[in-house]
Amino acid sequence: MSDDIKEKRDEILSRKDPMVENIVKAIRLNEKKGSQVVKINYKVLIDPKVKLIAPFIMLGGTSVIAVYTFLQGNYSKEKWFVIVFSTMVLFLLLGTVLQRFVEKFEVDAVKREIKQRLDEEDEAEKLKEQENEDSMGQE
Repeated sequence: MSDDIKEKRDEILSRKDPMVENIVKAIRLNEKKGSQVVKINYKVLIDPKVKLIAPFIMLGGTSVIAVYTFLQGNYSKEKWFVIVFSTMVLFLLLGTVLQRFVEKFEVDAVKREIKQRLDEEDEAEKLKEQENEDSMGQE
């Protein structure tokens, strides 16, 4: 029975994600101090590439509209510029909304991962205490 406990504890402790460890330490520090509150910024753990969603959507969408309206040839130069710049604004807004959704999704995923890590750490601590009690009972 104690071998199973050791294996499970070792498995739990081996699954450490270095990006999450600092947040877990901050949460543990917050629990220990009690009176001081450590503010946790989960957005630090979001992939930096997410910030590029809005510009790429704007660039892609606007380029398609610009080429399409240019090849149609039915528009004067001034009207074409108005169409292109208005689509730039439209696609920038759409990209920003999509980017915010992705950021919110990733923050929720990070929070779930941290909560899971804290639960696993608590479980490993309980298993270690149980193992210590078993070894004390055998002696």
